[in-house]
Amino acid sequence: MSEESKKWYRMTRPLFNSGYEDDEFFAYGQEGFLEQLDTALGMDVLLYDKRIDAKPQKLRAIVQSRTADTFNSADDRQILCPIGTLHCGQYVRFEGGWWLVAGIPGNNRIYEKAFIWKCRHNIRFLSPVTGKVVEYPVVSENSTQYGTGEENKTQMTVGDDQHLVYLPYNEETIMLDNQFRFIMDKNRAQPSVFRVTRVDPVSYAAGEEAFADGLIQWSVIETQFNEATDNREEMVADFFRREQGGEPGRGQGGTVALVDLDGDRLLTVGETKKIRVELTPSGETEALPAYTLSYDLADGAAEVTGVEDGVITLAAAEDTKNVGKTVTVRAAVEEWDAEASLEIQIVGW
Repeated sequence: MSEESKKWYRMTRPLFNSGYEDDEFFAYGQEGFLEQLDTALGMDVLLYDKRIDAKPQKLRAIVQSRTADTFNSADDRQILCPIGTLHCGQYVRFEGGWWLVAGIPGNNRIYEKAFIWKCRHNIRFLSPVTGKVVEYPVVSENSTQYGTGEENKTQMTVGDDQHLVYLPYNEETIMLDNQFRFIMDKNRAQPSVFRVTRVDPVSYAAGEEAFADGLIQWSVIETQFNEATDNREEMVADFFRREQGGEPGRGQGGTVALVDLDGDRLLTVGETKKIRVELTPSGETEALPAYTLSYDLADGAAEVTGVEDGVITLAAAEDTKNVGKTVTVRAAVEEWDAEASLEIQIVGW
């Protein structure tokens, strides 16, 4: 028997013998999948391109693994869509919830498949691009491990939770760097605030072929709500921006100003900050005039520990009862008839 005859009589021979069975299978396979989407297996979903204020695309999809076997797997699903639909970092909304396309989609020439993670919380912040309040559903995992959730400071006990937070990569989220603060809590009366300590845009990227896709992973730790800058109603941290300096005093001979070298006009209990006196003459002068300093230290909430080369060192008392108080520093130039003041608020850890 010839080799060709042996191939003909193999048990794995095709049902059709035209030589194009493979192409026909995949051609009709995609049509068959579209038919399945119109059955009870499919469901209506909304697909958002990496932000929830974008216009969604309504489509039919099959969501698998909807009956979880363990607690941890309850946040994971698989979604099947027509080929060319999905991108890592998109939001999927169905049954009233937000889900994040977490993996790189793949296809078997019949349908496209990707993993999606449940977003259990939405965070709000001021966009670094537009300056407006924006909202992002995020995936958050508690990474505190075996900690107690508290850290003992010298004068107080503060929260010590640590989380891993995942959100889409786009031109807005990539600008949020270390020290970025946001509120993440269901308690609106005493909300918890978290601070980003590490930004990882690489581990969950989608590769050079899909550079605009992917996720960003944040490592965050719990910090304290700041009454001066955070907004409970909007649930936005650092909502009230503070200028670096106070209102300068302008006189006939020049201007006097006080500048907070930290830039936030906030002084944490037990810490120090430096404030610089700046004199700007309105014309040419051989020497700058003398100035005088005065202070309102809110009944001992802070003290001046030094003045050198025009820089004032201000230290806050180690007493949490002073949190919320405001101290004021003033500089006056009698020769110019000009005076400037700067308010510094005492805050907790």
